[in-house]
Amino acid sequence: MRHVSGHNAPILDLGCNVGRHLSALHKLGFTNLYGVDVQREAIDRMREVFPDMCKVSHVERATFQDYLPKTASGFFEVVFTHGATVELVPPSFPICWHMARAASRAVVLLINESGHAFPRLWETEFKRAGFLLTKLLRPVVPGEMHSLLVFEPITL
Repeated sequence: MRHVSGHNAPILDLGCNVGRHLSALHKLGFTNLYGVDVQREAIDRMREVFPDMCKVSHVERATFQDYLPKTASGFFEVVFTHGATVELVPPSFPICWHMARAASRAVVLLINESGHAFPRLWETEFKRAGFLLTKLLRPVVPGEMHSLLVFEPITL
């Protein structure tokens, strides 16, 4: 939360699924929440499980390849994801560049770095996009496969 300017900061959850992370942010008082997920069923379920959060959030059903190119540069203060969705994006789509372009303050990834079809050099790809790795927990929880990677813009 140190990466946002306040409770009205625009925050994007890539692969939001049913919205549990958006709901947690909403309960903490955040009011400018965005989510994107390709699964229609997940978004429909979100409306049932988290109706109050859904009323005030901007959630769209789309692929990252469709959503991110339409996003204005620096529109979100933080772009984050938890799970396998960004790990499954083919390398032909520059997902790291688009996430960095859309974020003005940070990109936060909670991912399985090695358990997917398209291995990425996350640090290298974000560095090319003007973001540096500022925090790394590998693994986040001992015995599990998830890593936390936080990237912030390079400042001169």
